[in-house]
Amino acid sequence: MPSQKKIDLFEQYTQLLTNNPDFILTRYQGLNVAKMSELRKELHKNKAPYMVVKNNIFKRVIGERSDLTGFPSDTVLHGPVGVAFIKGDVPVVAKVLKKFSQDNEKFKLVSGVMESRYYDEAGIKGIAELPSREESLATFARTLNTPAQNIASLMNQIMSSLARAIKAVGEKNG
Repeated sequence: MPSQKKIDLFEQYTQLLTNNPDFILTRYQGLNVAKMSELRKELHKNKAPYMVVKNNIFKRVIGERSDLTGFPSDTVLHGPVGVAFIKGDVPVVAKVLKKFSQDNEKFKLVSGVMESRYYDEAGIKGIAELPSREESLATFARTLNTPAQNIASLMNQIMSSLARAIKAVGEKNG
C-alpha cells in the first residue's frame, strides 16, 4: 500500500498536469539553490510552476493520461528531473529554459509535451525559437492592416489628384 506522501504527490502532479497540460522536462544536477530559485522566479513571471518530481510517481501520472500514450517515460524520466508545467505560451517558457541552460552548463533541456505531442531536446529548442503568442498576433494584425493602409493611401492619392485637376481646370478657366 502506498504511503500518504506518495498519494499526495500523485494527486499534486495530476492536478498540475490538469491545470497545465504542457510541460518541459529538465536536468538540474549540480545547480545550487540560488540558481534554482532564480529559475523558479523567472518561470513564475510566466505562470509556469517548476518543481523537482519523483520519477516513478510522475511516470504513473503520465501513464494515466490517454493523450500521452507515446511518451517515452522510461528513457526520459531517470535521475534528477525538474518539470516546468505550462498552461499558456509554451514558446515563452521554452525560451526562458533555453536561455537558462545556455547560461548554466549544468542545466539541460530533456524533452517536453506541447498540445499532447512529445518533443525531444531538439524539438524543445525549436519551440523556443518560435514567436510568442503576442508576437504572432501582432504580426497577424500587421498583415491584416497592410491592405487597409494601402487602400487608404491609394484613395488619398486619387482624391489629391482629383483636387489638383479641379484646381488646374479652375485656374485655366478663371
